[in-house]
Amino acid sequence: SKDVARYQMLRKIGVRRELLTKSIYKELFFIFLFPAIVGITHILVGMNMFGSLLIDPYFRIWLPLVIFVVIYSIYYLITVQLYKGIVLPKKD
Repeated sequence: SKDVARYQMLRKIGVRRELLTKSIYKELFFIFLFPAIVGITHILVGMNMFGSLLIDPYFRIWLPLVIFVVIYSIYYLITVQLYKGIVLPKKD
């Protein structure tokens, strides 16, 4: 894939593995950021829509947000590890 070739080229010109790892974390963070914002907005809109059915819809708003952030963060970290395994060569 293009990403493997790109990271191999960076490694050949002398970019340290630590810098490549940081680059992967940042790159995937921005890929994950937009859907996370959409997901949190979805939670807030849903709470607003059902506000008339609930006595105090924002009383425990933190609970679905925390659950979403924890699950999404785990998914992000797993993705980073798998991506690193694909694009970075084995340790020297």
